[in-house]
Amino acid sequence: MIDLAAGEGEVCKAAVELRKPCLAFCFNDLHVRLLFDHLVGWMHTNMEDQKSVFYNVAYKTFKTGEQKDNDGIAAKAKENPLSAPPPASKRKSSGGTENKKKKTRKQQNASNDEDEDESSSDDE
Repeated sequence: MIDLAAGEGEVCKAAVELRKPCLAFCFNDLHVRLLFDHLVGWMHTNMEDQKSVFYNVAYKTFKTGEQKDNDGIAAKAKENPLSAPPPASKRKSSGGTENKKKKTRKQQNASNDEDEDESSSDDE
């Protein structure tokens, strides 16, 4: 199938349901991204729906377990906020835990001047 104006992806959905290859043309990169996200969400919904041909018990179990884990973490955080792991955005990177202060330009210039003084005195 070839869809020259992908729009909301209805032709793409039909092709997926018929298990036929589909080539769809989008207007721009943003349209591609939005259409892709929409189709992935649609597929996930179908994988959880028992009436769908794409129903997947393993995915549904995984998704339900993931939801329970998220609820458990949220419940622990409400009980004792110090015992719950920090949100992903506030976790420290594995590369290092220290926050090194950046040198200001004055400090950098001063250290460069000191290096030049030491090198010039060695030459004499």
